[in-house]
Amino acid sequence: MSRVPGALHNLFEEAVLTGEVRLGEGGTIYTRYGDVFAMVCLACGALIALRAHRRAGSA
Repeated sequence: MSRVPGALHNLFEEAVLTGEVRLGEGGTIYTRYGDVFAMVCLACGALIALRAHRRAGSA
């Protein structure tokens, strides 16, 4: 038997855990910069595809 409060006693025993969940303060990187990372990835992919297309056309 575990002596740690809130620890599982049995893996398949039904239990309920209660507590308070507080929201974090301030914004996240995603809320500040939006989809910038996705747009940069899209632009890089487009440049790579364009370069490959040009290289295949000149061969």
